Amino acid sequence: MGLAVNLVGIFAFNHGHSHEGGGCGHGHSHGGHDHDHHNENMYGIFLHIIADTLGSAGVIFSTLMIRYFGWHGFDPLASIFIAVLIFGSTVPLISSAASTLLLSLSGNQEYLLRDVLNDISVMNGVAAYSVPRFWADGSRIRGVIHVQYKAGANSSTIKRLVKDRFAKDFITDVFIQVEPEIGC
Repeated sequence: MGLAVNLVGIFAFNHGHSHEGGGCGHGHSHGGHDHDHHNENMYGIFLHIIADTLGSAGVIFSTLMIRYFGWHGFDPLASIFIAVLIFGSTVPLISSAASTLLLSLSGNQEYLLRDVLNDISVMNGVAAYSVPRFWADGSRIRGVIHVQYKAGANSSTIKRLVKDRFAKDFITDVFIQVEPEIGC
């Protein structure tokens, strides 16, 4: 009974999330690592259902093997096999959660941000920037930056130019602190 309930749970969970657009399309990918688990909580729930299903299947398998072959070692072997599968499936979840907690950027996001910061550093009227703090929120980049402007430059204009440069690469959630150049 437990296996049947878990199989229904997997089916319901797998086809009850993130369907967009209606019609015949699913609105999401079922391909391995490309599946967007932007919500680690939902992915954790899915892994829990999988673990319960594997546990139920392991109990059934080991019980049948013990009954037909009489060797009680099938039970711990099934448990070890299930534990290895569960551990292996949680590695991507742990990695994703750690990246989120550490406010990490993907390689592509980091290169994009380096280009934007380079452009800002050579803008007319910009003396320097400091305290760049950026992180990923799903596919979006969020952050904070302090921009120092040269003497005679208009702070509002500098802030708008910096904001526009971020927006050019779809980085729209950035707090920009504009300050006069140190020593002015």
